[in-house]
Amino acid sequence: MKDLLKLVISFVFLIWFIASIIFMILSAKTEGQGWLVPVSLGQFLFVFGALAFSITLSERKNGWWAGALGMFIGASAAVTGAVYHIGSDSLKDTLIAMIPVFVGIAMAIGGLSGVLITMRTHKKGLARYTTRIEGKCIELKKRAGKSHTLYSPVYEITLNNETKRLENDTYSSMDIPQVGEVRELFIDEADLEGYSEPRVDSKNRAFMLIIFRAFLVGGVIVSAVSISGLL
Repeated sequence: MKDLLKLVISFVFLIWFIASIIFMILSAKTEGQGWLVPVSLGQFLFVFGALAFSITLSERKNGWWAGALGMFIGASAAVTGAVYHIGSDSLKDTLIAMIPVFVGIAMAIGGLSGVLITMRTHKKGLARYTTRIEGKCIELKKRAGKSHTLYSPVYEITLNNETKRLENDTYSSMDIPQVGEVRELFIDEADLEGYSEPRVDSKNRAFMLIIFRAFLVGGVIVSAVSISGLL
């Protein structure tokens, strides 16, 4: 019964997905129906945001803020498109003037969410990786970035007189160790899937906080300036 239900839901979702795309294309090409494009796109983003939000919450993963932001943007686009179509000329002018405010709010929400998630991830890492140990870099896994190559070190440690291999899925271009270099690591002895490397983690964390705080401050400034201009 569950498999049948999943099949039906998947089929309905596929039909909705295809219909939404076709509807947006037809609306864009039909004279006088252009206002339906942001409405259709908004409900599209809202549904995908809701799915991402529910999945991250149910699986207790980070990244719920991305789904919430998608829902916010989707709802804003749909409501704006509908109100712009049925509203008066003065209301339309107000909506156009409010676009920078919406953008600023989205920037601020994204920046604040990023700061909170970064700090929470750091706090969870401190609680999980409590055993200090030295690791020797034996390999550098590579991944092509947009403008440069990213690396993920693989370390070899000795724990309880046994040689263990440590690796994670974090790729970076900051402070990459040389093969054969020994560095301070922190591990969870009960679970060697991953590790913490304070020397690199602190730099990555500082870099991410600078970016997210810039979005937060920029969003607040954009919103404040835009609102003051409307008053």
